[in-house]
This record gives sequence, structure tokens and C-alpha cells, in this order.
Amino acid sequence: MKKPDLNCKVIEDLIPLYCEGLCSDETRALVDAHIKDCDACRKLCETTPQAALPEAETIPDEAKVFKKVNRKMKKHRLVSYGLLILVALLLLLLARMSAAQLHRSKEDTFPSFESVFEQMHVRHLVKPIQNGDFSEITPLLSSLRNRNEDYAADHTYQDACRTAADMLNESYAAEYGNLKLKSVKTLSGYGDFGSAAGYDPTFLQTSVSLIYENDRVLFLYFIRSADGSYNIMADDSADHTSGEQYTDADTNIFCRTMQYLNEPNLLSGSMFYSMLHQLGEPVNPLPKFGEKETKTQTREETIASYFSQAYQESICANLTAFAEQYRITNCMITPMYYDEKTQQFCWDMVLRTKDDKGYAVLFTTFTRDLDGLIPQDVSKNRVDKDGCTPELADALLHLFL
Repeated sequence: MKKPDLNCKVIEDLIPLYCEGLCSDETRALVDAHIKDCDACRKLCETTPQAALPEAETIPDEAKVFKKVNRKMKKHRLVSYGLLILVALLLLLLARMSAAQLHRSKEDTFPSFESVFEQMHVRHLVKPIQNGDFSEITPLLSSLRNRNEDYAADHTYQDACRTAADMLNESYAAEYGNLKLKSVKTLSGYGDFGSAAGYDPTFLQTSVSLIYENDRVLFLYFIRSADGSYNIMADDSADHTSGEQYTDADTNIFCRTMQYLNEPNLLSGSMFYSMLHQLGEPVNPLPKFGEKETKTQTREETIASYFSQAYQESICANLTAFAEQYRITNCMITPMYYDEKTQQFCWDMVLRTKDDKGYAVLFTTFTRDLDGLIPQDVSKNRVDKDGCTPELADALLHLFL
């Protein structure tokens, strides 16, 4: 074995460069020749870590590169096209909703901005109703809210709202308390037949369908006025076909209660008022919606239908007998108001009649329960006579008893 000489010191200095591949070809040849015969330097060379030489760069396949690039570009194009389509659809939707908002027509069934927000608001109002609680909506009733300025400052308005809620809660429990509610549907749109009731001709209406077991449906129509108050009408599929106008002959206590609460001019603004002026005259009743013929009903029977069923026959008999002898010349009925003392909703009426001798004027007040108007207390009625016979005064005093 060859012993290390002075050249080994030089080789030892070159070995790190040799192992890392940083020396020249001549130096590499010199080290190779030396470690071939020198065991010590060869072992040192074997134990010195070698630097990892970089792999030879490979040139990728040009076709694969272009294919990969095209695939990425196609993906980006699809995303861009998708975003453009979504933006276009959104702009189209906004334009269509703006057109519906501008025209406010019941023929245009497309939702507007106003109808969408109104539907959300009504859904919030309906949630307590699903549990039979009407305390949230009674302060919004037009018949109460619009008369708030007429109430005293001693919480009479709040008492009226509370009484109305109690009436609705009680009548709702009587009609639907034993029925399981399956689902609730809402739909908002515009109408054009509300101007006669003091609403904008293109008012906003939201219909709510409360669907119970056995497919019985309660329809609630939230008609919003300009001041934010509501006229809420009720309709029941068990009484008649959906969409048919509600009449007082229907037996649903809840619908009758809702109608009385939402029509403060019910007596003065409907058939009750006009029928009183035409007692004893021929009757030509109009058929109901969707019917060609209808049962003939006298004006006396029509007026009596506003009262509780227990009193309808007696009221009708009184009106019929009165019409055979006397004529009503004038009638004034106030809008509905809340009587704090009796905690009832009332209407005041002044009725003027005549006979061959003179005139008589009746001053009375109508009140109601869940089933309709109730006869007046005769002790609270007043008749002023102006030359008339005692028979006319007595008949007028007991006309609605």
C-alpha cells in the first residue's frame, strides 16, 4: 500500500471541489490518478458528501404545452361568459321590475320592487296569525288607525285595538282552532278597483292563503293604503268559491268579524243605507259571481242579514210592517267608532220618517257581537216628533228591536 506523501495534502484540498464537480478536467484527472493508488485519499473521497448535480433540463412537448394552455383559456372564457350572462339576466330582471313598478297594473303579473318588499312585510305580519294572534295587525287597520286623531289621549285607541284583537282571536279560534294548518302562501300585486274606497286606483294588494287540513282555505287580502294602514278582507273556501265577493249572508264568524272591523262605513256605504230608503219598493237582485240566477231577497231581508241570526226574523218583520204604512225620507249613519265605556264598536244613526200628520226622527246606536249587529236598547233610543201620530213614533222606536 502506498503511503501518503506531501501530494496527499494537496489532494485533500482538492477533494471537496472534486466531489462537488467544481474542478477542471485536468484537476479531476489528477485526483483520479492519485486516489487510484492512495487508499487514504480514496476513503476521504468516498466519505466526502457529493453535491447533487442538477438534472438535465428536458424540453417539454410543444403540443402538450399548447393543449394545456388552450384548456386553461377555454375555462377562463366559460367563466367570463357565465358572468356576462348573469349580469345580463340581472340587468334584465331589474329593468323588468322597474317597468312593473312604473306601470302598476294588475294585468302585469311580474313582481315589482314594491310588491317584493310588501310580500316580505306581510309574511312577517302573518306569522303571529298562524297561531291565532291578531294583536300585531289590529293597530294597522284603516278603520282604527285613521280615526286615531279622534280618540282622547287616555289610551282609548290602544283599547280599541286590543278589543279588535280579542274579537279576531276569539272568532278565529271558533272557526279554525281545531284545524291543523298545513301551509301558508303569499302573493303581492296591483289592483285597480280600490279608488271608490279611498285607495289609490292602482293600490298594492297581498293575498295570503292559509291552507288547513281537508283542503279548507282561509284567504286574507291585505290592501295597503298610502299612509301604510291596511284594509284586510277575509274569505273562506268552505262558504263559497274563491274570488267570489263576500256577502253578509255567509256564516263564517271570523270573516264577518273581519269585515265589520275593516269597513267603518259598512252601514252607510253599502246596501244597508240604500235599502232603508227603498223599503217596500220592488227588488231586482243581481246574481252572485259566477251564477246566472239567485234567490230573490227583499230589502227587508237584506237589512236583517246584518243582524245576529237570532234576531233576523224579528227585524225583518218590523221592517216589512213599517214599509207598508210609512216612508223613510232621510238617513245618516256615522262611520264605526269605539265606545270606551261599553268597549264596543258602534255606529250612530239618525233616521227621519213621515206619515200624513208629520215627521218623526229616530236617534239610535248600533253595536255588534261576533255574529252581527244586535238590536238597540229601547231605553237608550230617542224619537223626536214633529206633528206625527203616536203610532209612527212607536213603530220607529221599535224598528230595530
